[in-house]
Amino acid sequence: MIKVSVSGIGFDPGSKGPVVLLKEEDGSRILPVWIGECEAIAIHIGLNGTEFQRPLTHDLLKNVITGLGYRVKSVIIDKVEGGVFYARIVLYQGDEVIEVDARPSDALALAVRVGCTVFVEEEVMDMSSIALEDGMDPDALREYLKGIDPEDFGKFTL
Repeated sequence: MIKVSVSGIGFDPGSKGPVVLLKEEDGSRILPVWIGECEAIAIHIGLNGTEFQRPLTHDLLKNVITGLGYRVKSVIIDKVEGGVFYARIVLYQGDEVIEVDARPSDALALAVRVGCTVFVEEEVMDMSSIALEDGMDPDALREYLKGIDPEDFGKFTL
């Protein structure tokens, strides 16, 4: 498995939709995952640490998990089937480990709130990532992503 970080949220002018960018920690690849607008907002809020008077959906999920005595160990984006990404949220309580199926966007919105590690299976990274050129800055990456069509990576649906 490859450790990644949530690098940011971009906008794909071709599909007119948001893209979450996952950057390989010990490498130069970026995994773009097209997501919905609501999930993009949830990830953005989590990345910025914005707090609200009442819990939003992913804050509620975090509160339920911790209220039941579990902790989020990691999020794993583990496969792509038919152009759809799949993820698992790994929870633990003592020696007990539970894995919960989730959409990557929801799993990432939770991960940025709890600060857990995010992994991508090697096969998914090999199949769907973009190798960055050495020294490519964020502006150059944005320009590069503008020219990419989600169809280049297969048909991705929410």
